[in-house]
Amino acid sequence: MVYESLKSTLLSAVTPEQFETLRDLVFAQGTDGTEDEYRRLILLGAASQATSFSGPIPQTNQVVSVSSSDATFDIFDPGINGGVWQIVAAEWVTKAASGSAILHIRDTNLSTSCRISNLSTNDEFPLDEPIYVGYPCKVRVTIGSGSGDNRIAVAVIQVR
Repeated sequence: MVYESLKSTLLSAVTPEQFETLRDLVFAQGTDGTEDEYRRLILLGAASQATSFSGPIPQTNQVVSVSSSDATFDIFDPGINGGVWQIVAAEWVTKAASGSAILHIRDTNLSTSCRISNLSTNDEFPLDEPIYVGYPCKVRVTIGSGSGDNRIAVAVIQVR
């Protein structure tokens, strides 16, 4: 099944999304030859660089920049494909408010959040340790008083 599904696709053209779709089709039962499919899936993921066993997935680095006049707004949504992303850097690019900005992860299912970093004096959010985010959580910011558009940027890379 693994090889048949992508038989007309060059290895260099396999995207992480195609790999995730294929992975979802392999049943987790361990009988009827499924173990061979697991091996094929692992080999395909490693050879096509759609997965990584030793660090971030190549070519998934991106900088997401969002402007808003709202006091609280979402910056990055990892999506529901099962991926995990690391926040590499975060910056308050355009300031239209006074006071501080709080970067946090919000669980959309439970409507709760946890603070990642607080910014009051400079433009870069201090990130003391690796921060990972995956579904159902999003990266969000809450900004102090003021009016106008504030722009926040985060650099992320997919690690799983």
